Amino acid sequence: METFLQYLEEKFLNPGFNPDHNKYRELHRQEMHDILRDSYSKLGGYAGQKSGSDEESKLIHSDISNSHIKAVRRDGKISAVVLYKPSKGRKIVAAGTDKSDQGSKDFISIMKEDFKTQANARNVWGEFSGPMQHIIKNKIKAPVISPRSASELTGKETKVLRRNKYKRTIGGKRMTKMILGKPKEEEGNKTPDRPKRKIKRK
Repeated sequence: METFLQYLEEKFLNPGFNPDHNKYRELHRQEMHDILRDSYSKLGGYAGQKSGSDEESKLIHSDISNSHIKAVRRDGKISAVVLYKPSKGRKIVAAGTDKSDQGSKDFISIMKEDFKTQANARNVWGEFSGPMQHIIKNKIKAPVISPRSASELTGKETKVLRRNKYKRTIGGKRMTKMILGKPKEEEGNKTPDRPKRKIKRK
């Protein structure tokens, strides 16, 4: 009979974070690729690439190869996957589910573990839009980062918009994003203080 730890190892896969799990990167590569491709199809494609294109597929495989990964496996199949890279903490690069109700629940469980572990001591953050933004902002209650910090955090040129959003170019396309989470504060990427209003005395 399997132990509880064996059950957890079967269910939660962490290539990149756990050296013993690096074998799962190749074992489930195509599943993770297909989940990410399908999850970004309604947004026009993965990371600004045309949905279904060879360029998109190559970029997804490259990110799978070079990212730290958290995935949930049920009955031998991946239900949810999240990719990370080291950048001012842990930046979420991409995420997706198998579009099942259970996959959505598994994605939320990964996000809860990320954002609520010791008040996000791991400094997990990311640029979000669409359904993922809604889940992380409204269900996980991750902190919203001022778009005035977007250029410093991403290293890219950005245009500040209303409602804590901004635009930047990704894969040749202008996209609207919101930063959620807790980036590691370093000199130069701290959120600028709002200018204090002068109170006129009568």
